[in-house]
Amino acid sequence: MNEAFLKKKGMTEPLGKPFQLWEENYTIVGIVADYLTDKLSRQVLPMFIRFSDTGSERHIIRIQPGTRKIVEEKINALWEQVAPGAIEIKTCSMAERFMEFHEEELQVMKILSIFSYISILLAGVGLFGLAWFSVENRRKEISLRKINGASENQITVLLCARFIKWILIAFCIGAPIAYYCSAQWLTQFVYKNEMSPVSFIFIGIAAVIIGTLTVAWQAFKASRMNPVDSIK
Repeated sequence: MNEAFLKKKGMTEPLGKPFQLWEENYTIVGIVADYLTDKLSRQVLPMFIRFSDTGSERHIIRIQPGTRKIVEEKINALWEQVAPGAIEIKTCSMAERFMEFHEEELQVMKILSIFSYISILLAGVGLFGLAWFSVENRRKEISLRKINGASENQITVLLCARFIKWILIAFCIGAPIAYYCSAQWLTQFVYKNEMSPVSFIFIGIAAVIIGTLTVAWQAFKASRMNPVDSIK
């Protein structure tokens, strides 16, 4: 039996003890740790494993990593000797089984990933266009600053700082909403990793870097233009 079954029965020293289930008597010969047999959104249920003279349609075999192909060949060869011409044995790993269990979640993740990439692309293009528009409207201001002694680095930082400020404001608004939505989605899973605010901090840093790189080129071009061309 597994640990969940042991807790349900309330046994402290179960080995060798008999118990009755479905009007049949059994003797406990071992305890196994709880392991998942279903989706991560479901609790591990009490389970007991028994020997059956009639056999079973499914068997779980633990193998060394990287030996699956060799093990499958040996099993199929042995099966051919035991039952020639019988239905071929189908195998799958536990990882593949869990992927099947969570096929719906994986599809949702793929769709969200696609829309995330599209959103980042559109945001980048929009930010680039906004930076260009802002630089064009401030050409005379930039020229006057250069005439008054402002360096190229100072002008670049001045233009980038404005956009970085709005990126940080957007992050401060969006991060709590994203955290809340993610936490609500994770509540459906019994077994899950706890979210860390550190991951959102890294996302914020990445957003600032992407935004800065998007704006920096336009700001750098503006800082190097000839003031005479803008003022005349």
